Amino acid sequence: SDQLCEYIQQNKLDIALLNEHINNSNRYEIHSILTENLYLVISDHMLAQYFPHKYPECKKSFLKGINLAEFHEVPFILNFPESNLRKALKHYLQANSLHINCIFELGPLDLHLMLATRNYAACFCWTMYLSTVKQINQYSSFSHLNVFPINNPPITNQLSLMIAKGRILPNYGRYFMTLIRKKCAEFSLNNSTNSADVHCNS
Repeated sequence: SDQLCEYIQQNKLDIALLNEHINNSNRYEIHSILTENLYLVISDHMLAQYFPHKYPECKKSFLKGINLAEFHEVPFILNFPESNLRKALKHYLQANSLHINCIFELGPLDLHLMLATRNYAACFCWTMYLSTVKQINQYSSFSHLNVFPINNPPITNQLSLMIAKGRILPNYGRYFMTLIRKKCAEFSLNNSTNSADVHCNS
């Protein structure tokens, strides 16, 4: 983020998409475009394995929101420590005196989901990846993935567009910002419903 701020000030970039708080924000125009929620992703196979006395009924109750303490024995794939997701998750776990079983660290969230559907481990994803989970469930021949919200409180990620204060963007820059806002509005609209939509599997 510091490097992006520097590029904005040096006119090397017109617009930056950020998910972190910016110091000296009086030098920039910050436009909030999406508040993402964090979701737990786990396959049917692993739910049955780790919740044998509650499965499949637990799927309905988990859709209302899960308590991570119940998943302390479940193996998880996590992002690297410097990732925004990992930082948000670490803060949440520490604040609530919780621990999860991380067995592997991996970068791209798409790979987390592919391994989850093969029952290697559970994982986490932001709102933007719910459509990817839905596609995996539609076309994959492996185990169905369930997506459950984390509540009390939810773990969130704020996405913002940043430009230098007073910068007059060219037409293509303003058009690009409009496209980003429109796409993020779709994610925001589905933020509260996609979990159930992705989950459904009869």
